Parts: sequence; structure tokens; C-alpha cells
Amino acid sequence: MAARPRLSIDPRRFRLSFAAAFAAFQALIWVGFATQFAITRASHVSNFEQRAEASIVVLEDHVSRSLDVAAARALLAETMIDLRGAGTTTQADLAAPAATRLLADLIADAPVIRSLSLVDRTGTVRASSNPAALGTILPPGALPAPGTADPARGLTYGPVLAGRDAGDLGAPAAADAAIWLASRAAAPGTPDRRWVVAIDLSFFSDLWLGLRADIAAELALFDLAANRILAHNRVAQDTAALGQRLVPAAAAQGRGTMSGAATDGLVVAFRGSATHPFVLAMSTDRATLGRQHLAQQMPLLIGAALAAILISVALFFLYRWYLRYEASVIEMRNQSLAIGEHVMVSESDARGRIIDVNDAFLRACGYARREVIGQDHRMFNSGNNPAEFYRELWNTISAGRIWHGTLRNRNKSGRYFWVNATIIPFKDAWGRILRYVALYSDITSAVIASETLARERRMRADLSAANKALMTDIHTDHLTGIANRRGLEAFLAEFRTMPDATGEPITVLMLDIDHFKRINDGWGHAAGDAVLREAAVRWRAALRASDFIARMGGEEFCVLLPRTPAPSALFVAHKLCDAMRGAAFTIRGPEGPVQIDVTVSIGLAATRLVPDLDLQEAMNQADEALYRAKHNGRNRIEMHGGRAAAA
Repeated sequence: MAARPRLSIDPRRFRLSFAAAFAAFQALIWVGFATQFAITRASHVSNFEQRAEASIVVLEDHVSRSLDVAAARALLAETMIDLRGAGTTTQADLAAPAATRLLADLIADAPVIRSLSLVDRTGTVRASSNPAALGTILPPGALPAPGTADPARGLTYGPVLAGRDAGDLGAPAAADAAIWLASRAAAPGTPDRRWVVAIDLSFFSDLWLGLRADIAAELALFDLAANRILAHNRVAQDTAALGQRLVPAAAAQGRGTMSGAATDGLVVAFRGSATHPFVLAMSTDRATLGRQHLAQQMPLLIGAALAAILISVALFFLYRWYLRYEASVIEMRNQSLAIGEHVMVSESDARGRIIDVNDAFLRACGYARREVIGQDHRMFNSGNNPAEFYRELWNTISAGRIWHGTLRNRNKSGRYFWVNATIIPFKDAWGRILRYVALYSDITSAVIASETLARERRMRADLSAANKALMTDIHTDHLTGIANRRGLEAFLAEFRTMPDATGEPITVLMLDIDHFKRINDGWGHAAGDAVLREAAVRWRAALRASDFIARMGGEEFCVLLPRTPAPSALFVAHKLCDAMRGAAFTIRGPEGPVQIDVTVSIGLAATRLVPDLDLQEAMNQADEALYRAKHNGRNRIEMHGGRAAAA
């Protein structure tokens, strides 16, 4: 093979250098953009934290003051309605309209309080600012005990419940309404009664929505047990987990911010109340902050993109210039490699001496490279083609034309291998032949498979012919050459499968040669066999191609006439009788040929064929008619049903 063309530079090294330069320019552009983007984003996060901390100060103060009001009203109710003196205040007094008005007036200027009620140990409302709540029995778990205590003000805070007032807790309430229950003992001497304050959470919501209108963040209120009391615009996927992180942080720091993996990627500003058991938090995620400040970075992003495009275009034109040089050489190398791996290749000089071969050629011929270099291709000749074949090949290629053909070669071990060959003359600029390049495709497997397939086809054909001959032998009477009883059964089975056979008439003729025993007794069985053979020949000549005749045994024969009614069948029966009487039968007697007259008796039965018909019935009827014909004098035809016809 010719030496592979080489590049003046290593293409892999150049491409790696080019890729490194491209990556360096792009990295410089985009790292600068990313750095600036990170700085502005951190600034945005810091800005959010500052705004959130400022908002939380206002909100925490608002919540603390509201809870101070609730605690003060509960304490004032204890002072105004004294329950320590036994008998001084009865249940009737507490349920009186005057007590209801007193409690209603007490919370009239406190919008954060939905109702103020006195509840006994059974959960029954004994007194309330809401007259509709009187007598209501609160469901289990509704009373705020145990809860998070506020010892400084004597309040215990319980769960957030669905409803607009304490009186709603005994019945279904609106789903969008919620109250936060807080309680304290009615008096130091009355532990079985408590004042229950229903804190209206919507009071906080209205103010919170206004304060955070320009901040895409979640506002949440947690008690010291990390239970979420109130939240708006949920951001955190796991609010309970967030509360469990905030409460210890608030206890340790009082206020501050949290961010990073500890808060699932959230940025959180929090503040714990110094006077009440709650923590207030405002949180958002970094993706939300990134979307908010992305518009501010668009000019920077556009500038970076334009710079990257300009650098890419410049490097593209430089790279394309290089590819024009590299492409043709690489293509030649790849083609040479592909051809060498797929087909066998040999190169010869102008005199036909081998100057190079590829590995595939060596594997096929079994020789080493040193054994074939300098040799002629005649060393692989298997003798399959005549000398004229090779003279024509040499005349073609020496004239500068390409030759195509099939060769059977012999390898080093003497085994044959077949190839499709293409021999191409390579010329110089003056048209002179420099060398010959031959490309070979190994078709040995295909040739062997074709020969194997041809042998199998011949074997199948022979087997089919043998099977057909065997079936013919099984269904044929060896003496007369017509069908036997098995052949008759096979014909009936095939006839029943014909799509138009149903309902068609079919007639059965049973034939018996008259006085056949006399022939056997008088001239021997050989004479009887000759009569049987001649009778079969005459009857077969008198029948149509669609009719069927079979020897049932001895001198008895059966003829089937498909699609033939009784009148037509009677005409055929007369033809069969005439065939017997038309000429004497010649038999070989002891003293030479003898001519004898032979007649036949016929019984006829007609029926219509249906798929499940047993034709044996029609054959039995024809046998009965045959018996009558022989009984009535022979040489005659009898039809089933009593009709008779002279032969």
C-alpha cells in the first residue's frame, strides 16, 4: 500500500490549541459577567434583608401591642367580674344580658379581639361578649391548654382553629376564617374557669399585606413550639422545618438573618418578641430574588453575549481557513483506512509484481507479508479459470481500463476462497500506468451458502418426488393401474373440500364382471388378470376426465360420477357395458391366444353430496342394485329404487 499522507502539523494538537484559545476568551467574558452578576445579586440579597428587618420591626411591634391589648382585656374582665367570692356571682348573673354587654363593651375598642368568653372546666361557655356563644360546648382540643405560656401577662396560647369566634368551634365554620385562642385563669381562686380570648388573625393579615406589597416574600408567625400561627404568600416548602430552625435562633440572637443550605436555599429575616412567645419571620428564595433583579442585569448580559459572538466569528473564520488545508488530507487517510479495513487490497507495479498488501489480504491468503512482496498473483491461482480468462484480464488493465470479475483463489493451506475483484490502473500525468490497485470483497461465505442451498433444494425436490411416488403407489391398484379403495377414499375427501360441492348430485356405479370365476377356472389366473387389465383400460377410455374409477377387489369396480344426475349416469353405464361387448377379449390359453366374450353387470345409485354425508350408504344402495342385476340374469343395469334397464 502507498504510504499514508501526513499533515505538516498535528491536527489534534492544533484543534486542542484552538479550543483552548476559544475557551479562554469565552471564560474571560463570562467569568467577568458572572462575577458582576454575583456582586449585584449579593447586593440584592442584602437589600432584601435590610428591608425585611425594617418591616419585621414594625410587624413585631404591631403583634406585641395587639397581644398586650388581649392580655389587658382578659385581666380587666377578671377585675370587673369577681368570681372569687362564693355565691357573689351566679350563673344566671353571668348569662344575663348585662354581663354580655359588659364584656362586649370591654373589647369594643380592641379590633384584634374577636370575643372574650368565660369557659368552665367542661368546655361550656358561661359568659361571652358574643351572646350567640352562650351555652356552647367547645370540642375537645379547642381550649388552649397546654400551650406556649406568657408568664409575664398570665396568658397561655393554644392552637389556631377554623372559625370566626369561639361560638363557631362547636359547628362547621368558614374555611377561610381562623382564630388564635389565648386563655388565663378567671381568678387565682377559680382554677376550673378560664377567660378565653379569640384573637382575630385577619387583623394582622390586613396590615401585613400592605407592608409587604413590594416584597415577594413569605411572612410567617411561629409560637415557641415552632408551630406556624399565620403565613402569607408561602415560599418555604417545609414551613415546619423552617420554624424548628428559627425558634432556637431567635432564642439565642433575638433577631437577625439566615440563608444558605441550613434554610433550603432561603433568605430569612427573623425577630423574636421580647414580651410574648412568638417569632416573626420574612423569607424568600434566591431564585425569586434572582428573577427580580435579572432585568437590572440585561444590559450587562447583552454586552457579554455580543463580545462572545464577535470572538466566536473571528475564530470561526480562522478555523475554516485551517480546515481547507486539513480536510482533503484527512479524507484521503480515512478513505484509505476504511477501504483497508473493509476489503482486501493489493498493489502491483506496472509489470504485475506485488509491491504491497493490507492485513485483510494477508488474513485471507494465509501468507506473511515477506512471502508475497515481489511475487506474481499467479501464486494464488486455483486453476478454476482457463488461461484465456487471465489473458483477457491482463489486456483490459494494461490498456488502462478497470476490470471487474469473480476469482476463485487458493490460500497457503490449499483451501479455496472466492472474491469479487476490481483492478484499477493508476496513471501519471502523461497517461502512463504506474501501478495497479486491486480491491477484493470476500464472498466465500456467500458462495458456500449458495451451494448449500442448491443441495438442499435438490434434496427437497427428490424427497417430494419420492413422497408423490409413494402416495401414488399406495392409492393405485398394481394390476390394473387404476385407483384402489384407498385412492377412492382420498378422492372423496378431496371432493368434499371443494367450495361448490355442497348440494351437487353424485352417482355411484358398482360393476362386476359376469362369470369371472369361469375365466379363472378355465384358463387360469393369468387370463383373469388380463381380462381385468383390459376391462380397466376400456372403461377408463369411456369415462370423462372428471369421473373416477377404482378397483374395489377381485372383479368388482366402483365408478363415481360427480355432478351427474341419474339419467346422465344411466347413459354412462350403457357406455361401460358397450365397451365390454364391443370386442372380444384376447387371452393366452394352453394352445395359444383365445378370444372370449365378457359382459358386466352394473348397479346404480344417485344421491346429493353434503359435507357430512357418508357415501357408504350410496355405495350400499348401488351394491343392492348390482345384486339384483346379477340375480336377474347378468349383463344388465339395475338402478336403486326398483327401476331396471337392459344392457
